[in-house]
This record gives sequence, structure tokens and C-alpha cells, in this order.
Amino acid sequence: MPRDLKRRTFLGLSLAAAGGAVVATVGKTGDARWATPRSRALAEVSLCADLPDAAEGAEATVRLAVTTPRGVEYVDAGALTVRSGRAEGPIRLAYPFEDRVVGDYLVHAEVRCGRHRAVTAAPVKYAVRRLVWFA
Repeated sequence: MPRDLKRRTFLGLSLAAAGGAVVATVGKTGDARWATPRSRALAEVSLCADLPDAAEGAEATVRLAVTTPRGVEYVDAGALTVRSGRAEGPIRLAYPFEDRVVGDYLVHAEVRCGRHRAVTAAPVKYAVRRLVWFA
């Protein structure tokens, strides 16, 4: 075997082994769910996330992905404490604009605790409607 081919084979196997080691360090993925499918902007909604094998008493961070009429906005929503493999508590739904933006909004949550993660399968929905004044 030519010397250059041996070196390329060695480098390729080394990179493959390093990639396998990185994949092996990813933690378990759990489920997360909202207490209600509909709410309103800036309301507090209970979120429950299963984080198997997460450390008892650890802090899990919550990040919201809000699908708006103008695109997707990501908002850090705070933290929840892990108790018996679960992180649960009220989370304030994000409204990412200063002004009134009419449309429908979908809010998904991602809960992370170290290498462990849980994502909501179904979003919470809310709508912002036009203001109508009655005389």
C-alpha cells in the first residue's frame, strides 16, 4: 500500500472514531407537554418535561420557539427544577414584539438539563386579533 494511502486511511478512521465518541455523549431525549392546547399572549401555562436520568434538583432551562406571522422567534423562558426525573411548572408564553402584530402564534418549548433534552410535540396556540372599537 502506498504511504499516502495508509495515512489517509488512518486519518479517516480517526475521524470516524472521534465522530462516534461525540454521538455517544448525547443524553436521552424525553417528552414535554403543555397543560392546555390554547391560551393567550403572555399567559402562564404549565409545562411538564420528562428528563430521564437527569440529576435530582438540577436546573433545566426552557427555550421557546414562537412561530409568528413574521417568522420564528426564539426566547429564553427561564428555568425549572428537576424532581423525580421531571421538570414542571408555569412558563409565561412569549409575545416577541413591542407593537401589536395581528395573527396566529404557535409556541413550542425545548427543555434542557445538561445532556438531557425534551421538546413539546404539540404547541400552545394563541391569536392576536385586530382591535375593534364599538360606539
